[in-house]
Formats: sequence, C-alpha cells, structure tokens
Amino acid sequence: PRQGSASGTTGSLSPNLFAPFFDDLILQRQDSNVSARVLGTAPDRRWVIDWQNFSLIDENGVVLDGRVSFQAIFFEGSNDIAFQYKTLEGPRSYGESATVGLQNAARTVAAQFSFNQARLYPGRVVVFRFNPNNATYDVSASEVKQYIPSVTDTERFRTNLGLTNISAVQTQATLTLYAASGSAIASRTAVVPAGGLLQLNNVVSFIRGLSPTQTNNLSGSIVITASQPLVAFATQIDN
Repeated sequence: PRQGSASGTTGSLSPNLFAPFFDDLILQRQDSNVSARVLGTAPDRRWVIDWQNFSLIDENGVVLDGRVSFQAIFFEGSNDIAFQYKTLEGPRSYGESATVGLQNAARTVAAQFSFNQARLYPGRVVVFRFNPNNATYDVSASEVKQYIPSVTDTERFRTNLGLTNISAVQTQATLTLYAASGSAIASRTAVVPAGGLLQLNNVVSFIRGLSPTQTNNLSGSIVITASQPLVAFATQIDN
C-alpha cells in the first residue's frame, strides 16, 4: 500500500478506489469469504460488501496468525460511504500496515483516514460523508455507529442481535429500525454494561416494544448509535 495525500494522487493505484483495509489479504480459512448485496429500494438502497475472516500476509510472503472481518456500505442518495470493522485479531489487524481511504476516478482527490497506523479496532466505524458542493468526501471517525444491513422477523425466521461493549464504562445504545424502503419505523434505547454483552432475542420486536414471540412480518435494517464503541453481530434464526 502507498500513502496518498489529502488532495489526491496515489501513484499507480486504481482510480475509483475505496479501501476499507488496503493490505495484502488472503482467503485462507474455511470460513473466509467475500460477498455483496443490495438492500432496500430506490432511492434509499444500500450496497453492502462484506469481507469475513481474511488473513494478512507480510512483506516476506508469510501468512500472519490472525484474521480480519469488515464491511463497506454505500448509501444511495447521500453518496456517503461507511467502513465498519467487526473482527480484528492478530498482528497488524488494527491497520499497522494498511491504508484506509478513498480516491476519485481522476486520481486528483482522495480522503484518507489512516496509513500504516493502528487506528482501527473492533466496533469502529469510519464514515466518509459526501459534499455535493465540491464533490469531495469528509472523514468522520468520531461517530460511534454500527449498521446492521439486514434484519427480518417472519413466521419462518427472526434476527437476534448481540451487542458487546468493548469499553471500560457502561454505554447507552439507540437502535433505530428502518423499513426496506428506507423509512424509519421505530427506535429504542438499551444499556450495555462495561465490558459486557447484551443479547436481544428478536431485535425487530425489541425495537418496536413488542414481545419477542410476536411476529412482525417485516424486514429492514438497523442503525445503532452508542456513547461508546460497540461490536454488534446479528444472527438469523430459524423459528
């Protein structure tokens, strides 16, 4: 990886570059995979690319003992881009040899969050907010948010949500449920103890203030805003 300047130009790197974890990665584990999907309906769709359980390779070609999992989410309408990090384990997993940022098609404008710096951690979200006035991106790393692109509650399936507080203090998390169309349905606040785990059975019903056994017959997404960094993980359960 090469360091780019704030004004752009990253040498021979590809144009239209988005780099949530630009380093030498390898699909080595049996559970390693990369997937992509479009969620929602126009004009509020989200394109989600998901990297799961990748290993890193050092400059000598040695596979390091660790794994990284992260997502890139592209928001239609606002043109915002979010990178969010779930599992970061082992040497260099916090970005010590990686570049995190964006570059435009002409290689004249770039937005860089980090270069060879350990600025990542599980639960971190880096948001690149598009400025339509000059077609540039502003980096916002102070927002403590998690995006759960897909949740559902039907007769057949439900989504459970786990929230892990990686900080040393209690955190308050606001969960907002959005319909597939992008409109907000409901919000609810939950408290996660310091260093603790909160498990929400049927998170759709939880946010709507209903019994976890009640079927909502809807699918959508969740945005979690917290006062401290959280690691959020969703699991689809067969009823």
